[in-house]
Amino acid sequence: MKNHTALDATDGSTSDQQYTDWEREIIECVADDLGISFSEAAGVAEAQPFCLAQSWGAGLSAPQTAEKLIRD
Repeated sequence: MKNHTALDATDGSTSDQQYTDWEREIIECVADDLGISFSEAAGVAEAQPFCLAQSWGAGLSAPQTAEKLIRD
C-alpha cells in the first residue's frame, strides 16, 4: 500500500465538510492502491456504507479505512 496523508477525523468534529474531505481521501487512496479510476473507487466505497460509518465513528484515518475497504 502507498503512504497517504491522513485528514484528522479524531478531533471531535463531525462536520459534513470534514466527513466529505475524509471520504474523498479514502476514495483517492482506494484508487491509488488498486490502480483504478476515482469513479470506480467511489463505487467500492459507496458499496460499503456500514464500513465507512464504523471507521468514521472509530476515528480511523482515510488510509486506514481504505485498507479496510480493500481488505474486507
